Amino acid sequence: FSDRMSRINETTVSSHTITFLSDSGIYKNDIISVTLPVAFTFGGSYDFNDIQLQQGSSGACDSATYTAKTIGSAASGSTWGATYSSNKVSIIADTDMIIPGRCIRVILNTNGAGHTITNPTVTSDTVYHVTTSTASQSGDAAIIILNDLGTPDSDQIQISGTIDTTISLDLDTVVTGCANNTETSLNAVDLGVLTPGTVSKSNATIKYICIDASTNAGLGLNIFARSSRSNAAGGLVSGGNVITSATADLTLTGTTSGYGIRVSSVGTPSAGTLTINSPFNSGTSGSVGALPGILTTAAQIVDSTGPVSTGASSRIAVEVAAKASNLTLPGTYSDIISFTALVNF
Repeated sequence: FSDRMSRINETTVSSHTITFLSDSGIYKNDIISVTLPVAFTFGGSYDFNDIQLQQGSSGACDSATYTAKTIGSAASGSTWGATYSSNKVSIIADTDMIIPGRCIRVILNTNGAGHTITNPTVTSDTVYHVTTSTASQSGDAAIIILNDLGTPDSDQIQISGTIDTTISLDLDTVVTGCANNTETSLNAVDLGVLTPGTVSKSNATIKYICIDASTNAGLGLNIFARSSRSNAAGGLVSGGNVITSATADLTLTGTTSGYGIRVSSVGTPSAGTLTINSPFNSGTSGSVGALPGILTTAAQIVDSTGPVSTGASSRIAVEVAAKASNLTLPGTYSDIISFTALVNF
């Protein structure tokens, strides 16, 4: 027989979980009684709503699985009647029963004003006895209420921890787009042959750059991108020849050549909100923003104003596009785009 209390400090509200083995079971009109010493104070509205009765799956009380019985103000059919009076809780059976050899668990909860049980005021650590009885057996459990002049809550130790500001950024390229759980980590986007006058771009059948990003910073994060070209303007480079970062929509007639990126989607963040920044927020595939080179500030492509985390199956999707002119010299043109993320303070 045991009484496991939620608090054992003096003058403190506490719940009681009382567990015992019933050798003979509980049948119609049998009463389970639980009595607390008069030093414990029940709230003036304490009633059946604050009482639970449960039957264990076995006689091993610590390891049994418990199933709740239906409790009401009076016994009727499968409902058990529960009443409180003068520090005594009584639970009576009607047609429902508790099987012999099973553990019984009675929980006396504390549920707010008027529905509480308060521990006694003590001048030193004091032992009390909680008693229970059924039609065929009875027992009691000793519980100790603590008093410690040095600490007002002698049954508690305060634990504290500080969570640092965190940020994460993960890059992948995949052949099926970023709205999935697949991360292939190809680390390259091949635009194929750049036919003069035609925009060549990554898409769902080629590869997107997929970004996972998150932060717990209260003011959110910024994601930046920059070309590795050693110049103020980024570009695709082949030896001494360059397809410079676009200054306009590559799909427009009259734009002879250019290169850049478009954030086609921020996916569905699992927390927070992400915003695509201009000029990388066009709704038209192939309409890209210019990437700066390493001799100038990186371009801010995405940001959030609070804590945020990308969704595992729907990440930030970055499309790459380039266009050559009839005067672009032959060669393999390439660039390395560097992505960084910073938290806002």
